[in-house]
Order: sequence, then C-alpha cells, then structure tokens
Amino acid sequence: MSTTNYQHLTNQLTHALRTGVTVYNFAESTEDKAKAMSNLSNLIDRFGIYLSTIEGCKSKRVENMGELVGSVVNELQSERVHAIITDVSVKGSAELLKIVVDELVSNALQFSTGEVYVSLHKTDRHAVLRVEDFGCGLSDYNLSCIAEPFSASDNQRSGQGLGLALTWAIVQEHNGAMTIDNSQKDSGTTVLIMLDLVQDFDFGAKSI
Repeated sequence: MSTTNYQHLTNQLTHALRTGVTVYNFAESTEDKAKAMSNLSNLIDRFGIYLSTIEGCKSKRVENMGELVGSVVNELQSERVHAIITDVSVKGSAELLKIVVDELVSNALQFSTGEVYVSLHKTDRHAVLRVEDFGCGLSDYNLSCIAEPFSASDNQRSGQGLGLALTWAIVQEHNGAMTIDNSQKDSGTTVLIMLDLVQDFDFGAKSI
C-alpha cells in the first residue's frame, strides 16, 4: 500500500470515527443510538479488513473475478440485483476485490429503490465491472470529493463515506481505474471499474 493512500485513509477513518461518536452522543432515541453504533462497528470492520489484507497486493495472485462478483451477488440475496457475469482472471487480492464489489452493489441497493444491474465482461486488455442503479445519483460536488469522502455532502448518498474511499484506494492499489457516470441528475449512477486482464482464461458467460 502506498504511503499516500495509507495516510489518506487513516486521516479519513479518524474523521469518520469522530463524526460517528458525535452522532451517537447526540442521538436521542435508543433506536438512533443503536443505528449509530452499528454504523461505527461496520466502519471499523471494513477498514480492519482493508488493512489486514493489504499485504495481498504485494504478492498478487491470479483471481477469478467472475467468481468474486457472483459470490457477492449471491450473498446479498436481493431480487433487485440482476447480474450478467463473464468469468475473467485478474491479478490481485480476492479479499480486497470482494470489498470493491460489495461496496458498489450494496451502495446501489441502499441509495435506490429500483433495479440494480451488475455486469462483468472483458475487453482485449481489461476486466470491466459495471454497477448501475436508478437512484438519486451523485452531485458534481460529491463526485469531486470521491478522494475526500468525508467532506460535507449535499445529498442523501452521503452515507457512502469510507466505502467509496476504500473502493477508490483498492482500485488504485491494483493499478486499475474507476469512473462514475452521473450525467443526468436524479437518474441514477453507473460505476465502472477497469482492471488489467490475465489473458487466456475464459470460462464463458452466466446469468444470476
């Protein structure tokens, strides 16, 4: 993990934890306190997984990205998720790549009420993961804050916070690219992840 990524995420985690504690302290009802505590717990768990598996990026293995995407979709058990997956190979950490897929699909479910479409295909050089929802979308301001995820947010997707920070950092650690298409306000969000493809590894396509 690069020093810059580590320092950035550590600073953002510290800020997020302080914010979470403040929300908990000011929560008036038992239900609100329980929700705040659950959010804090999830925050710590996700960052812990990230830190504990960073070493996997230094000795990258060939992973079946299709199996990772399929396992996340199956674990979420949501009838709203529709996936078309082509099994392709990439080099990286299975644990970290699974975090990326889980964050993107879970966010799409949480911040939209309609269908969520997930696809994984390959080009000549890349494995391309696409996650599309039809929720409230992200404002231009929020898009500019992807690398600074705990800046003040101006719409209801502000809860993505650390999830997007981890996704962005993990993709960077795998020498990949992440783009977000949010061209039409209130018409949903499409996230594309591109990772280097390991050639000559084809298992065909399947639907979930």
